Amino acid sequence: MIFLKTIIGIYALLMIIASTQSLIKEHDTNKKFHYINFIISIALILSLIFMSRYYLIISVPILLIGYQILAIYRGLSTNSFHWQHHITRLCITTIIIILLLLI
Repeated sequence: MIFLKTIIGIYALLMIIASTQSLIKEHDTNKKFHYINFIISIALILSLIFMSRYYLIISVPILLIGYQILAIYRGLSTNSFHWQHHITRLCITTIIIILLLLI
């Protein structure tokens, strides 16, 4: 379980880094997407640190699905939707959720 928590934590940190990089480079972007991403990432990290296994099984999939919905919505609203990217994200999210349920 510690290994899976580490992987999910790294995923959340990478999401923060990607959002920060995008926020710096894209000056005309809508900042609400980045703020929502930060909130989801911080909630995910805090849940990994403070929640028991039972609550992780509930909260982590909800937060990971939140990432997916936000990414799809942002891609469609900014006309930068890339199928390959979203299919890869969906596969990673599905694998993490399955591992979380099996461990």
